[in-house]
Amino acid sequence: MVLGVILSLLIFGRSLNYYFFQDDWFVLNYTSQKSLESLFGFNTQIIYYRPLGMFVFFKVMHTLFNLNPFPYHLVSLLIHLANGFVMYMLLKLFTKSKKASLLPTLLYLSASFHFMTLSWLSLTWVYIGNLFILSTLYFFVKYLIGNQLKNIFICIALFVLALLSTEFAIIVPPLLIICYFFFSKTKYNYKSFYAMMPITAIVILYL
Repeated sequence: MVLGVILSLLIFGRSLNYYFFQDDWFVLNYTSQKSLESLFGFNTQIIYYRPLGMFVFFKVMHTLFNLNPFPYHLVSLLIHLANGFVMYMLLKLFTKSKKASLLPTLLYLSASFHFMTLSWLSLTWVYIGNLFILSTLYFFVKYLIGNQLKNIFICIALFVLALLSTEFAIIVPPLLIICYFFFSKTKYNYKSFYAMMPITAIVILYL
């Protein structure tokens, strides 16, 4: 993982110096006029619902650092690295091999398509949403392996945070089904299958 951090810094380090532009100014203006709790309300003038991934991020960062873009970019980069770490931990559960998990993680962390997201602060919701999605999958797999009830509650909470960060979190239920059948090869457990029901119900309510 140290290599992944070094690669990310070498490839994307320049993005830490970029200033705000385009949608960044709209979000900064919007969040500066709102209280933290009101950011979770619906706004018909906006075509998406990403209060946690976009508005809360900008609200907190603006409150702490005003219009200094460096900390914004630094946090975005740290979340990117956190995504790589959770991906690595998740892959280890599937492959049971550190080496087999490390290569795809390094490829992900150093992929060129991250340049736009790390450069444009308005896209930080992508990383925040991904972090909660990957974490949801990780704790669900941990539940499948160990059958500890606390992991399924953590999984559900993380999924709610994912939905508050990105609408793409609705892909989680099919991914959970894939995880379920992957691990059912060695341990078929209907209790594990029923654990997906609360998340499916949340998606239906969300839609």
